[in-house]
Amino acid sequence: MQRRLCARFILLLLGVLAGCGGGGGGGSSLPSPGSTSTPAPSPSPNNSSSALTLSTPSLALGGTAQANTFGVSESGYTGSFTAQLDPSCSSIVSSVAPDVAPGPSATFTVTTGSSAGTCSLYVSDASGRKVALTISVAQVNGVLQ
Repeated sequence: MQRRLCARFILLLLGVLAGCGGGGGGGSSLPSPGSTSTPAPSPSPNNSSSALTLSTPSLALGGTAQANTFGVSESGYTGSFTAQLDPSCSSIVSSVAPDVAPGPSATFTVTTGSSAGTCSLYVSDASGRKVALTISVAQVNGVLQ
């Protein structure tokens, strides 16, 4: 009798253990530890563009409220260009117009402010390309030239 009870117990134990084993079960949507996922890249407004270029590397201006233009281009670019003055330009340059212009080419106008000096204006595209234009405003004998 004791042998039968022992045999039944062993069979029961084997059945329980077989039910607890692998079997695949349902998967988890959580990533396994140490794995990383890479987000899909966002679409770029210029899939076949070339280098972002300025028509001139610098502008030399003189006199208060004097204006001059420069161009920017990027072959095949269909997004917008953004012009941004360096904070050091606050009194050297009174304005840049427009501040945003459509590609593949655009013309910007820089107007001098009330002080002489040198500063930078940056033009960028939506893909993160950036070029710098050096702006110099001269002053002779207390008068902007």
